[in-house]
This record gives sequence, structure tokens and C-alpha cells, in this order.
Amino acid sequence: MIFIFNTKSWIERPETMDLINELCKKYYLIIENYIYVWLLRHNVKTTTEKEALDRDVVDYLLANSPEIKEKIKDPYEKRIISKVVFGCCLKFNSKLEKLNYIWGEYSLK
Repeated sequence: MIFIFNTKSWIERPETMDLINELCKKYYLIIENYIYVWLLRHNVKTTTEKEALDRDVVDYLLANSPEIKEKIKDPYEKRIISKVVFGCCLKFNSKLEKLNYIWGEYSLK
């Protein structure tokens, strides 16, 4: 018998990277707006609660996007949405006039 194992991690698989890139393009403005409104509602200019805020964004997307619900069926795949949120956050400094993301902190410009 010959066994062939998929030795690539979940993030290295082309289909996963394609999905992450697609969702990042589609949900960039929603992610940016969610974080911006969160900062305004909490009346803070900067936050170090990135992990909790990222979890809130991921949960919001999973609960309110039929497309994401359809594509992410296994709770273990929630990490794909976490990667989407992180990828979008890395673009804040270059794309937006409202938010910065530096060293694990979100801040208003």
C-alpha cells in the first residue's frame, strides 16, 4: 500500500490562501468599521485589548455573514476568519485615514 500525506499546513494550502484573500477583499471595510466604531463607543483612542476585540470581530462575522457561515462550517476553521481579520489590520496604516495598527494596538489617527 502507498500512502500519500498532505504535508502542507492549513495556511499553506492554495485553497485556504485563496479563501483568505477573497474574504479579506470583501470584508475589509466591515472589519475596519467594526474596530473604528468599537474605539469610538468605548471612548478610547488606543486599545491594547486586541485579542478580545479580534475575537469580537470574528464572532460578528461568523454570526452575520451568510457567505462566511456557508464557507466556514467547522468551528476549527474559525482560524481562517482570524487570519482574515489580521490580514486586514495589517493594511490599516497604508489604506486608512481613521485607524492605525502598530505593535498589537489599534488606535485612532
